[in-house]
Amino acid sequence: MKKLKQKGGFTLIEMLVCVLIMAILAVGMGTGITTAMRVYRDAVFCADSSSAAYNLNETMSDLLRYSTDIDPHATPAGGASEVVTFTNYNYGAEHVYLTADTDTGSIRMRSLMGTSEREIINLGAYPELKVTDMNIVYNETEAYFTISYKIQSVPYPEKVSPVECTVRVLNG
Repeated sequence: MKKLKQKGGFTLIEMLVCVLIMAILAVGMGTGITTAMRVYRDAVFCADSSSAAYNLNETMSDLLRYSTDIDPHATPAGGASEVVTFTNYNYGAEHVYLTADTDTGSIRMRSLMGTSEREIINLGAYPELKVTDMNIVYNETEAYFTISYKIQSVPYPEKVSPVECTVRVLNG
């Protein structure tokens, strides 16, 4: 009898096992990459919001620390969400008021003597962040401001970082 020569190759079972192993590895890698991306986004938000909060706190502290003629009960002009009015000659402005724009998340400073308005902090370096729920409370007896606000992620609105700081008025 003649023996048949065995041809090299894979059987159907071996191929199915190989495909199954590859599928399990692909699912595992997909899950790992998704988790890594979420952790990366969280870390970037934490770092950016911390940096933006530091810059905003320093700018607000410089602005409010040397303020005089503080009026925490000012009436909003033109429908703006006014926070507080004061005078600060270091900024060359009399009767300044601060507004928080909840749509863009910027904090603006406007002079009551004219229509000049400017952002006191530019979040252009952080396009995915916005400032919300700005609240400035002035304690008249102790002469200090308590500033509280939230920094929110624009693409992921559930990510919010609350911030609070206190600024003592030196001219008060």
